[in-house]
Amino acid sequence: MARVGISKRNNIVITTTKSYTADQFLEVQNEWWPVVQANWPEIQKAEKPIIWNKLVVYGVPVEEASDGFENFKTKCKEYNGI
Repeated sequence: MARVGISKRNNIVITTTKSYTADQFLEVQNEWWPVVQANWPEIQKAEKPIIWNKLVVYGVPVEEASDGFENFKTKCKEYNGI
C-alpha cells in the first residue's frame, strides 16, 4: 500500500502502488478481510471504484500553487465550458 486515508464521504481509501494493483489487493481479500472485520465490524464491503472522479495532472508549474491553484482551476473550467 502506498497510502491509507479517509475520503470526503467518510470511506477508507487504500491507494496501492504501481507494482501492486487494486485488483491484486482484492484477489487476496480473504487474507486481510478477517482483520478488517475483527477490528471494524461496521465495514460492509471492499470494492474497487469503477468511476474515477479525480484526475492527476503532471507538469503544472509551481507558480500556479501560490494562489491555491485557483488560476489552474479557472483555466480548466474555461477550457471545458463548465
